[in-house]
Amino acid sequence: MKNRTSVIISIVLILILGVACAPCMSLFQGKKDIKKGKLGSPLAVGSANFTVISAEKKPYLEIGSSQRKPDGVYLTVTFSVENTSKETQRFKITQISLEDGKGRTYSYKMIETSMLAEKMGYSNPTLSDVQPGTPARFIMIFDISTDATGLKVNVKDFPLIQAEEGQVELGI
Repeated sequence: MKNRTSVIISIVLILILGVACAPCMSLFQGKKDIKKGKLGSPLAVGSANFTVISAEKKPYLEIGSSQRKPDGVYLTVTFSVENTSKETQRFKITQISLEDGKGRTYSYKMIETSMLAEKMGYSNPTLSDVQPGTPARFIMIFDISTDATGLKVNVKDFPLIQAEEGQVELGI
């Protein structure tokens, strides 16, 4: 009985460690190929087509009757995601990131993004299912350094573990 319990515990531990370490496996598989895209053109990354429609720096945002000011400068990025698979996929914020030519990464501004998405009638990037064949439009707001140049949007396919990756240079 004791040996059987030990075997079961060992199997459970192996399964838990295998699942927990799956994201780390990419560290041992070498550098991934990152697909390159252009502003305004679709970029096929796995089962998603990403199109960065526009990117614009703004000194402030007007949302309703309030004016929001950034620490640096706001960057609004408008993009669409088309699900090319046959099943509904959940869009996750972690599929999009922003970096500049100096390697600095920027997080999106959740409150500003949600408020502006609602105002403009875009999908909320934190809560959106993307239906097959129907592009969903999103807007994301970033607060970037005033000296940021060489900006790139990094994108990932729907399955985040072992996902294909792409990058779109914004030209600003």
